[in-house]
Amino acid sequence: MIKKVHFASTLDKKDWHPVWAKCFKSWQENSDLELILWSAKDIENLVEENFPEYYEDFINFPYDTMRLDLFKLFVLIKHGGVYSDLDVFCYKSFHDKVEENFYLGQGINIPNSDVTELTQTCLLISPPEHWFPKICVRQAFRRLDVFDKRLLDWQRYDKMALFQTCSVRLISDMYFLYKDKPGLKMLTHDFHTQSPLNYEPSFYTKHMFTGLWGKREYNKIIEKHDSLEKGYKNHTSIDINTFDFYKRYENI
Repeated sequence: MIKKVHFASTLDKKDWHPVWAKCFKSWQENSDLELILWSAKDIENLVEENFPEYYEDFINFPYDTMRLDLFKLFVLIKHGGVYSDLDVFCYKSFHDKVEENFYLGQGINIPNSDVTELTQTCLLISPPEHWFPKICVRQAFRRLDVFDKRLLDWQRYDKMALFQTCSVRLISDMYFLYKDKPGLKMLTHDFHTQSPLNYEPSFYTKHMFTGLWGKREYNKIIEKHDSLEKGYKNHTSIDINTFDFYKRYENI
């Protein structure tokens, strides 16, 4: 039975996106799990002590997002439990609803865009030492080795490299290859919805899609990529201060 939920943040709480604080509080109030918030130093120690073969490459990644994506896998291999992004809202306890499997979120397919993913990694559930995250880690570093040789300047922001090596594209590829193997399951829509403006009483969790891990990381990317707009992108006209997580918004 799962007992802990793991979060990660390289930022001080004062720099958190306003959605994160509300989501974190929802886990405190509704999950019946022990909450563990890992700092950047905690994450480095976890990898150095338990996965030393990857440590040097890990600490030399140019972006926090790369370390955070791989941390999700490392922490579940070592400790098991739940990994949640800080922008996932928890409605009610589910620790007695899962079995000894690795669970992934359902992917998204946005029309007229290149966003097509079989899975999402904002909420993952696993027992310790599960075979699937181990396979994903090995494949991630194989791909990183290829990209590292191909890209002469790692300091430039390359979305393809990040997505293919550490993020959802990697996990989606591995899920496609192993989806029929026992011990690997997809979370249902009610268990983990990817619709931030939707609400049903049957929901257990909801992903709010704040997207980036804080202004510091966003500004670092902006400096290397002039085509992106400055500041956070607004995906909705709703004010987070008045946003009701228990309301279904329509025509927004």
